[in-house]
Amino acid sequence: MGQYTTGTCRATETLATIIGYGTQWAANVSLPAIFKIDEDGQPTYSVGAINSATRITLAANYVGSTVSGVGYMICRSFSANRNYWRPLQGDQDFAEILSQETIDKIDTDLSNIMTGNATIVFKSGNLLHTLKKSISVTNLTSASTMQTIKCFRASAGDLINDIIVNLATPFRNSTAASIVKYKIGDLADDDGFGSQNHCGSSESTGYTMIGQGAADKGAYLLNASKNRVNKIYATATAINISFTASRGWLASLDNGAMDIYLCRMAME
Repeated sequence: MGQYTTGTCRATETLATIIGYGTQWAANVSLPAIFKIDEDGQPTYSVGAINSATRITLAANYVGSTVSGVGYMICRSFSANRNYWRPLQGDQDFAEILSQETIDKIDTDLSNIMTGNATIVFKSGNLLHTLKKSISVTNLTSASTMQTIKCFRASAGDLINDIIVNLATPFRNSTAASIVKYKIGDLADDDGFGSQNHCGSSESTGYTMIGQGAADKGAYLLNASKNRVNKIYATATAINISFTASRGWLASLDNGAMDIYLCRMAME
């Protein structure tokens, strides 16, 4: 609804009560509402109560000079969450009301957030997060052919939507021919979430990736039928990556880097 302007009013200095003449406020105005005398330079006031067809009470005392039989406007259109004034076609005193009831209030809200005087509250719902784990050869310190590294932790009810691997540099030892395989998933799932080696051969079971070799970018993890797979966790579960070298210690590798991206749908 646009502004209500029917009739005239009386406003008394230092009083919060506004008297209407020829008005029907009770039938046409509801809270929230903003009151303003129809004169340039007049401030806006929040309406605290609608008492009758001809009487309203402002949330603060009227600070101007006493006036009677003057025009006025009551704004009735506001945003859903923070009650910022939403101007509609035909509304009067657009610039003054917009400045006081929308721009100034947004500015105050942002200032409070940035100075720590207000807190942003998120409503509960499903949120999609993208988590990242970077692993390089410096993380491989095992004096054996196998090592497991913690990547992510799924909470109860989480849906793991996608896992994507960017293999930037093959994991290898420049002086020894060693095939390094890696597999991503949780320990309870024999198939895991992904498995491939940098030399171009993938394990035939479980989850594999599109493409081959070090040039792969943004490879989705797929199941054995080459379908993307989602998984919902009933309990909190660690999702790790395991490396296996065909020969030599993993700690002896001198090259290798990858980024792992996990898309998680979580209730928060």
